[in-house]
This record gives sequence, structure tokens and C-alpha cells, in this order.
Amino acid sequence: MKDVASVLVGVLFVAFGLGQAAWPRAFFDFNKRGSRWEYKNPEAVQPSDAYLTYSRVIGLAFAVIGVVLVVTSL
Repeated sequence: MKDVASVLVGVLFVAFGLGQAAWPRAFFDFNKRGSRWEYKNPEAVQPSDAYLTYSRVIGLAFAVIGVVLVVTSL
């Protein structure tokens, strides 16, 4: 059962990691919804290019971790 859980967690890491790497602005918009109260005009808040690059790198790191989890559990 431990191996099945590791594979499932690994697949989720890969899915979310690749999603974040492919669409970092969508993840930013989703996270911005939870903190709308922090800004006077939340629609005007835009991510910087550095943040989008950082988000892509983190997404790829999660995808790699997910692949390692899947491979080591098989």
C-alpha cells in the first residue's frame, strides 16, 4: 500500500508541477483570489517577470520530485 500512495503522490506532484510550469499566470490569479482583501484594486495587481520565472522553476522542481517518487516506488 505504501508504494501505491507514493505513486499517487508522485503523479499529483508531476501534474501540479507541470501545470504551474506551463501556466504560472493562472496559478498566480488563483492564489490572488484568496488574498483579495490585501489590495485596494486586486484586478490591477500583476506578477513580475521574475515571479513568473520563479514559479516555472518551482513547478519543474515539483515535477522532477514527482517523477523520482514514481520511479523509486515501482
